Amino acid sequence: MMIKTERLILKPLTIDDWSFMLNLLNQPDFIENIGDKNVKTEEQAREHVSQLMKTHQELGFSMLLMTLKPEGQSEESAEEKVGVCGLLKRDFLPYPDLGYAILPQYYRQGYTFEAAQGVLSHYDSFKNIMGITSDSNTGSQNVLLKLGFKSIEPVKGPEDKLFTAFELAR
Repeated sequence: MMIKTERLILKPLTIDDWSFMLNLLNQPDFIENIGDKNVKTEEQAREHVSQLMKTHQELGFSMLLMTLKPEGQSEESAEEKVGVCGLLKRDFLPYPDLGYAILPQYYRQGYTFEAAQGVLSHYDSFKNIMGITSDSNTGSQNVLLKLGFKSIEPVKGPEDKLFTAFELAR
């Protein structure tokens, strides 16, 4: 399974992506805006990726690795890893949740929006999809609004954390 956009390739994570995920999950912006996943070691990163792979196998969706299409090379060549984007199933939400995270050096280049459009197109049979953000994450909120999501009532997550919530009904 692979999703191709104009500049990106999105594909399921493999265990070999553990070091990329370890780096991404420990970016200060990730911790501030999404949360600390307490993935600090190679072993924890491998387990985290393993869980995402298992979810993808069981549900047919999960986070996908976001890579830049290589210029002037075959698409099988080593691509530059920039982030993740995909659908998640969270226990506290009634519908799948569009999630994404990108390394800071790729901010404000349209990659997150492009990847999210690709994911939404690929999963166009899903009638309802949600998106959640922290209150202060206006960048992610703007991406969801630009994608056509509508703001709904806040949602309580684990440990009674309140999220700004959005829904895309098709």
